[in-house]
Amino acid sequence: RAVGFCPGFPYLGWLPERLSGLTRKASPLVRVPVGSVAIVGRMAGIYTQLRPGGWWLIGQTPLTLVDVEDRYFPIAVGDRVQFTPIGDSEFECLLGERL
Repeated sequence: RAVGFCPGFPYLGWLPERLSGLTRKASPLVRVPVGSVAIVGRMAGIYTQLRPGGWWLIGQTPLTLVDVEDRYFPIAVGDRVQFTPIGDSEFECLLGERL
């Protein structure tokens, strides 16, 4: 499994050309919320823990992607990840559910 800068952080790349090219933020956020979907350069990723970060936030997933204590890491190298837009009520219903 590929691990990013924190346990289970999935690097999702490559972005389509029209979404590529953003550089890191000049002033990183001190606290990026868990589940935040972010992009920089040609890469995307999902923050699995509350961390500082300099990538541009474009969305958030309500799903739990990592549980270090249970050794739960459902995304493996080579997996494809697809995002689907949902409304606020569905987000609340899914909040904390495992992927």
